[in-house]
Amino acid sequence: RDRMLYRQVNSDPPLYSNMGITQFKLTYFNALGNAIPLTSLISNAASHSPLGIITMQIDLTVENTAAYGDLTDTDKDVYSKDRSAFWRQIRLAAPSLNNR
Repeated sequence: RDRMLYRQVNSDPPLYSNMGITQFKLTYFNALGNAIPLTSLISNAASHSPLGIITMQIDLTVENTAAYGDLTDTDKDVYSKDRSAFWRQIRLAAPSLNNR
């Protein structure tokens, strides 16, 4: 269920790390605050048109890569594979996006 996180710079081979990321989602918004569908972003990028992205939302879920055991009523200290942390940054905006 974990997904590898890859980072590639130019033509260097991709580097990966298992950081326990089980969900990573980006949502893009236009100037009116409406979500921009991914299909629209892809078609605009292919035609070299402006994408219209003003803000974005980042959703990330992380779980322990060394999870073990199952949580029972008698032992609440055992780390369960079902425990996770969810982080969301809503409407992350870069000031330079409004200077175009």
